[in-house]
Amino acid sequence: MLYTGRIEAGKGLLLIAAAVVGLIQQGIDCQWDIVGWSEPGDDTDLQIQAIFNRAGLQEKVVFHGKKKAGEALFDYYRKADVFVIASLLAEGFPRTIW
Repeated sequence: MLYTGRIEAGKGLLLIAAAVVGLIQQGIDCQWDIVGWSEPGDDTDLQIQAIFNRAGLQEKVVFHGKKKAGEALFDYYRKADVFVIASLLAEGFPRTIW
């Protein structure tokens, strides 16, 4: 599974984390790759890691950091089986889909 973009709670990432953990606990073999960045003072990445740590699944979430648009980023999209986006915010058209 892949998420790309800013790492913040308003993007629905804590819900996605709980869902991925639930899938794994139901026997579905998957990993969540996160390509993106956190803004200073935002600890959503730490909260995501804590969700996986509590479940003993810390190896099933991988933070790859921010990647520029281009081949490096597009390679993550090509390798992913599932792209997840679950924004809780009232946003316009997401750049990650564009």
